[in-house]
Amino acid sequence: MMMEKGQDSLLYDAALVLLRHLPLWTPDTPTLDSLLLHALSRRGPAGRPAPPEELGSSFAAMQADPIVYSTMLGPSEFTIVGTLKDWSCLDQIHTIDCPTLLTNGADDEAQDVAVQPFFAKIPKVRWVTFANSSHMAFFEERDRYFEIVGKFLTGA
Repeated sequence: MMMEKGQDSLLYDAALVLLRHLPLWTPDTPTLDSLLLHALSRRGPAGRPAPPEELGSSFAAMQADPIVYSTMLGPSEFTIVGTLKDWSCLDQIHTIDCPTLLTNGADDEAQDVAVQPFFAKIPKVRWVTFANSSHMAFFEERDRYFEIVGKFLTGA
């Protein structure tokens, strides 16, 4: 999602600070960590708190021991310099031979441009975008999400 100054001045300013300081950021940098969590919490539909309380223990565990995250990604998902930097599976996904469900949210960091290559290359694929979700439709649109997943799994 492209951000313009008028959309949310605080979030815009926070993003500029993040971009300026990301090379110095580590998962235990309190100021930037708080700013990043604020920016991430604003991604979803208005009025929806994020991250959901149910994910609190996962975020706490990642903060307590960031070795996997930092090894795979680097200091943040915005500056990937870790082992996943040059990794891709796009040249292999055409071999997936089972029905596949792709999901993303209208306000997702996994934007349509990132999902589209999977949709184009996986032979038996269905793609659903959740209009009122960011990256966690299973929390943000729980009923609709599980209805779609249930229908997909039963072949309906």
